[in-house]
Amino acid sequence: MEDTFSRISFKKKTEAISEQIVGLINSRDLTRGDKLPSERYLSETMGVSRGALREALRALEMIGIIETKTGSGSFIKVNGPIEKTTDLSKMMERDDNPLNLIIVRKTIEPLSAKLAAKNAGESEILHLKDFYSGYDIPAGEKEINYDLDGDFHLYIAEMSQNKSLYDVMKVITDRMKSDNFWRFAKEKTTGLLHHLGPHIDEHEMLVNAIANHDEKEAEKAMKQHLRSVEKGLLQFF
Repeated sequence: MEDTFSRISFKKKTEAISEQIVGLINSRDLTRGDKLPSERYLSETMGVSRGALREALRALEMIGIIETKTGSGSFIKVNGPIEKTTDLSKMMERDDNPLNLIIVRKTIEPLSAKLAAKNAGESEILHLKDFYSGYDIPAGEKEINYDLDGDFHLYIAEMSQNKSLYDVMKVITDRMKSDNFWRFAKEKTTGLLHHLGPHIDEHEMLVNAIANHDEKEAEKAMKQHLRSVEKGLLQFF
């Protein structure tokens, strides 16, 4: 089965990798339950970097074509034929790494939290607490409302009373909501029930610091939260 993979020379290598795997499923060279060769073998055989390979595999996992099991490898989840989906093409068109969002967020959001603690009025603090209460997960639910998460961080920027900072954060939160890879990694790292505790605790620390007008603690809490998010994302990007 390993001999069926061939070297890739296309410009958009992530898309070419995905299409080759889909093609092998359609030709029945790969069927449900088959394990893909190691990343090292695939990257060397196809002539691509491991980064491009992993991005292609993540895209295929996101749309349900493969399943990656930690410590075991990647397995085919479907049998052919599979049409070239618009979802796959759209995901392969992206040209940025979600970690770049974290780089920018780590730069501006601690300042956002610090200014929010300094400038927020009581009505704004009450509204922020309402945002935090929205993180309560009903029994049986396992996923965070990621749109709410983005709105929470955007509102902190609004509380800073710095319009330029808010405008930058609006661009970032729009990306957080629309970027499929960002949402995929967040769901993998914090979307499962047993991972929600630290995520919610970090937000609680942040809300309390802002409510107490403690600028240093608000800044510290935001830095700690973003380090936690970054640590999770580094597993996938």
